[in-house]
Amino acid sequence: MTKYNDYPLEECWRVADQLARAGCSIYQKWTCGKCGERVTANLANHWTEQGHHEEKEDGSPCGHITDLRKTGCNYLATADTPEAVAALNRHMGS
Repeated sequence: MTKYNDYPLEECWRVADQLARAGCSIYQKWTCGKCGERVTANLANHWTEQGHHEEKEDGSPCGHITDLRKTGCNYLATADTPEAVAALNRHMGS
């Protein structure tokens, strides 16, 4: 099984908030506490403390709610404007 990099919720939220304010779209990610699959939120720039894993990759239901305050999370950032690209590059050290 793949080991994902999850970090404290507050730490991720602070960085994600800065990137979102710069124009990036941020999708919260976490590891399901039940089945271990990696979950990506459907809504950009929406942050939650309770990650709901509705459906597994194979289409079967999971339904587990993971407490991200305990397990941590991460995020996926996309940048569609020059300002957002610049902010993401600064964050990545490029």
